[in-house]
Amino acid sequence: MSHIKETARQHEVTRSKVLAMLQMTEERYGTFVMEQALAYLEKQLGANVMSGELKLNSLFWAWWRNHWHDADLAFIDEAERLTIKERQLYYEIAHDPERFEYTPQRAIYSDAFNTIKSKQQLQKTT
Repeated sequence: MSHIKETARQHEVTRSKVLAMLQMTEERYGTFVMEQALAYLEKQLGANVMSGELKLNSLFWAWWRNHWHDADLAFIDEAERLTIKERQLYYEIAHDPERFEYTPQRAIYSDAFNTIKSKQQLQKTT
């Protein structure tokens, strides 16, 4: 099995455990992941061209999913003995963008910056 397929399988297993522990739907989980990513970008960069481009950037989203998975793994380890209400609260706290300790690698910012430059050059020629 390729590394990418194995990683995707691990993410699926982890997500399934989180959904069961929180009694959460796939839709709510996906919405929460997206909301927190957008809040993270707003916190880190504000509303500007770079944050707007990162919202569309596949490298950013791959990075976000990988680190979200790490936070989910830590949650599973810590929350097993909690009640459902405690788990739900703990999950929100553990995934709060204000507490998110990771920052994207330079390659992610560079990719987004290059896309911005390309878009600007295209606008100049049209």
